[in-house]
Amino acid sequence: MRRLGRFVVLVVAGLALSACTFVPTDGSPTPVAKHDVPFALLSPNLPRTKHVNTKYVVRQVWLINGNQLLAARSRRVAADNSTAESLSALFAGPTDHEISLGFSSQVPANYQVIGIGSFNGMIFVRLSAPAGSSTAPASALEAGQLVLTTAGVTNVYVEILVNDKALRMILPDGSVALQVRPTDYESLIGR
Repeated sequence: MRRLGRFVVLVVAGLALSACTFVPTDGSPTPVAKHDVPFALLSPNLPRTKHVNTKYVVRQVWLINGNQLLAARSRRVAADNSTAESLSALFAGPTDHEISLGFSSQVPANYQVIGIGSFNGMIFVRLSAPAGSSTAPASALEAGQLVLTTAGVTNVYVEILVNDKALRMILPDGSVALQVRPTDYESLIGR
């Protein structure tokens, strides 16, 4: 008797669950009235929290063009930390579209911005890189990418530290310096 009772309960439960599949389908989309769409999904504005009001600016990221010269490319970055955001965009490398146009980068993708500060007209950039990363001097093109992305075309000195060691940067004439200016690399800028 108990077995029959269990069997009846299982059959009833099975029929109840199978009723869920009795949804009519016609194989084509069905329009939904605007007033039935939930959560403001039809709103033309992106959902935002009430406390975040991020402003964006367009900054230049310096890549290497097909002629092996430095070329500015635009990136939209958060205004409150635009230099760090620009450097992060540089570390991400050229976009697929830029690669198709012949752009490249010599800056290692494994850099991360730790901090940026300025003192007496000089910009200091602290980066981190995984242990065992090369500490060789930055080539003139790599240094130019870092310095121009950091300071733009201003005439301010830039010093870059990677894992708390000053990055030696090669200038276009082959000399090496720890503190350089964007104007030191103007001979490498494509016109």
